Amino acid sequence: SPIGLLRAIQRQFSRLKAAQSYIEAGDSAASAMKKLRPPVFFAEQRAFENRLYKWRGAKLDRALRMLIDAEFDAKTSGAPQREIVERAALRLAHMAGGR
Repeated sequence: SPIGLLRAIQRQFSRLKAAQSYIEAGDSAASAMKKLRPPVFFAEQRAFENRLYKWRGAKLDRALRMLIDAEFDAKTSGAPQREIVERAALRLAHMAGGR
C-alpha cells in the first residue's frame, strides 16, 4: 500500500537519524550501526554507511519532515495516496542529488 511504503521509507530515515545521533556523540559509523535495534544487517552495512554520509544534519531533518508531511497529506487531503507517495519519493531523489 502507498502508506506502507511511505512508512518503510520513514523507518529507514529514522534509523539514519538515530545513527547520526550516535556519531555526533562520538561513535564511529560502524559502532553506531551496531547500536541500532535491530542492528544494520551485515550485507547492508556499506550501503547504510554511504547513506549516513549523504543524509546529514538539516538535509536529513528536511527529508524526515517531508515524509511526515506526505503521510499526513495522504491520510487527510483526499488526494490519491499513490501520487502523494510518488511525489515524496521524487523529492527524496532530488534531495539525494545534492540539491
